[in-house]
Amino acid sequence: MKWFFVSFLSISVIIFASFLNAQSFTTSPFITIPGNNSQIDVVNGYFYYTAPSAFICWVNQYDSAYNIYLRQTSPDTGKYVLIFSDTNQIENPKIAFIDNSSNIRIVWQSYVNNHWQILSREIINDTLSHVVSITDSLNDNIMPSLGSQILAWIQNGNLLVRFLDSVNTSVITLDSVDCSNPHVAKSRLDIVYEKGQTGNRQIYSASYNSYTNPAWTFTKISGGGDNINPNIGLFDYATNYLTYQTLHNGVWEIVSTMIRNDTTKNINYNCENPSQFDYLTPIPVDQHPNKTSNYPTQFFLAYVSDSLKSNKEIMLKYLYWMGYNNDTTINISNSPGDDYEPIFSFYHTDTTYVAVFWTHEENGKKDIWMAKTIYIPLIGAVNEPPQRLDNFSLEQNYPNPFNPVTTISYTIAAKDFVTIKVFDLLGKEIATLVNGEKPAGSYSVNFNGNKLSSGIYFYRMKAGSFVETRKLILMK
Repeated sequence: MKWFFVSFLSISVIIFASFLNAQSFTTSPFITIPGNNSQIDVVNGYFYYTAPSAFICWVNQYDSAYNIYLRQTSPDTGKYVLIFSDTNQIENPKIAFIDNSSNIRIVWQSYVNNHWQILSREIINDTLSHVVSITDSLNDNIMPSLGSQILAWIQNGNLLVRFLDSVNTSVITLDSVDCSNPHVAKSRLDIVYEKGQTGNRQIYSASYNSYTNPAWTFTKISGGGDNINPNIGLFDYATNYLTYQTLHNGVWEIVSTMIRNDTTKNINYNCENPSQFDYLTPIPVDQHPNKTSNYPTQFFLAYVSDSLKSNKEIMLKYLYWMGYNNDTTINISNSPGDDYEPIFSFYHTDTTYVAVFWTHEENGKKDIWMAKTIYIPLIGAVNEPPQRLDNFSLEQNYPNPFNPVTTISYTIAAKDFVTIKVFDLLGKEIATLVNGEKPAGSYSVNFNGNKLSSGIYFYRMKAGSFVETRKLILMK
């Protein structure tokens, strides 16, 4: 059975712009189809220097029907795939690539005959498989979570796991008594979860390694108090890149194990349901605070805040690891109504964006909103710090914007091997303009973008230890 695409009327969009240091997030409604749209999950492919494949799934409740929809967000075709529809209650759809391939698996819990069951459906080579039951007759808040190889859920306080693509598909009890809220890494065999009773819940991780005995190792991550809602985030390394909520003096704060274990310090309002995204942003060593690393981490943390009276907003905290930039917090939903369930993913049309998706509820209607910023994993692309030596220079191209030819001028102080290359936003090399030894002097070279689409590109010059990157804009 081939995918079934459902078209909906386009909706006028009100744009809000928030500026965040050198990058800005633009907010807009994203999914506004009839009915209520909520309970989001996403999956992303490997993303450092290639355009990631990304999908979003959610529950749509329209009249008496519960529907699970899928939409590709990178690249975004604007098409909707109806995965499942039923009059029985459906909750918690989860999505993952199958065993790190390009095929997709979606699982969800369905309430039938006074009990829960976990159902699954796959998309193999663009074809929808039949719906299958993974487990049945469950009577707990089962909280399923899905990775590329494993499914985890809760039954009577036990943390249960099943390998989905193995000959041995028996259910394994990983931990027992007072377990809840598992979160499986999408591409790794890592799980984080809560353990303990309300008021004294702790965050644990379970990691699988087939070469060790025992294969599963467990680590207590939180230190005390009440800790909930663990989230591994987009980087997929549980203990190193994890956020969760902790109750401090009666107020929920957000902890990040990657930053300083004290990401938020709010006193009079709650911060809840964290999600995080990070990626390496190369910069010259002499611009780095400790002068030793070319790769600081650019960090985005999204969470729900009730800092506004009678209103829940999505806040975004932005900073560089190890203090490269001052951290900044902004309100990215900035609208009437309530906003919750933030989750990071990618959005790509002609440009690749880091995106936060969340549920927006206003006047009894739930929709999915998005805030996005350009994903730029290139040297100098965020703050463009130059690394200069005397009499070496790379000039801004002229004209800029250009169509389709522009001139790039540069100067070198002494005979050296020089390269000038052009890259797209994803770090893919587009052209080599200079690649050879040059005597001291001033030069210029033309770049022709007639075969490229409109957008932002970067050109980078290297001459010995001199490196500099500049941005150019092709506008057809």
